[in-house]
Amino acid sequence: MVMEAHSIWVYDKLKKRKRKVTVRVPSKVKRDRKKTEISTFVNFIHQKDAYIAMRVVKKMIDRKAPIYTVHDNFITNAHNCKDLPIKYLEVFKELGPPLKESG
Repeated sequence: MVMEAHSIWVYDKLKKRKRKVTVRVPSKVKRDRKKTEISTFVNFIHQKDAYIAMRVVKKMIDRKAPIYTVHDNFITNAHNCKDLPIKYLEVFKELGPPLKESG
């Protein structure tokens, strides 16, 4: 079953202002299963990519090294540039195998 999102405005008595709330209601519209599968996979990859970037930044900050990012590109100073790829590989090793067997 597909759920359609509808926005409504409600009055918040505590904050004394109107706010927008989204409610989902059942719909008879058919879901495109292939599109859903593809978008789920793409979202999973983006989530993993963001996780890797955040972990690399954390490792560099823990070393008190300056770090800048643009998407999955990392920039640091010359003093720390040799350590950056090492930290990147550490994050990948910590992720473990992509398909673990359940024993």
